[in-house]
Amino acid sequence: MDCVQGSPAHNCLHQVLQHPFKPRKMGKLRPTSIKVAQEVAADIAPMAGEEGVDFISAFANPLPARVIAALIANGMLALLQNLEQVARLPDDYSFLSSAVDEFLRFQGPVQTVVLIAKEISKWPA
Repeated sequence: MDCVQGSPAHNCLHQVLQHPFKPRKMGKLRPTSIKVAQEVAADIAPMAGEEGVDFISAFANPLPARVIAALIANGMLALLQNLEQVARLPDDYSFLSSAVDEFLRFQGPVQTVVLIAKEISKWPA
């Protein structure tokens, strides 16, 4: 597949990938990413010594896979807690993308959202 910038393949991939990689979506992954990065750093800390550690192979290479695994685990946990939703997936794969969004929303890295009103208003206005 020729994926040179401006080619049809590049444009197609760009369209598909631009939504999940928007800053707001990526920001939701930050707490999980930081936690996993701290775990990987703790794993390699004992290896550091006079000889040092190959940072790329010890830290940078395993980090993405471990972040993805943590997010998938959250999604699987959400599915196992909602078996009626699991039963729907084989019937219609078209909502698999929205299921992934729900994984991140329902069992994502941010467990609490606090909303603060900017002004007092009466309901109904």
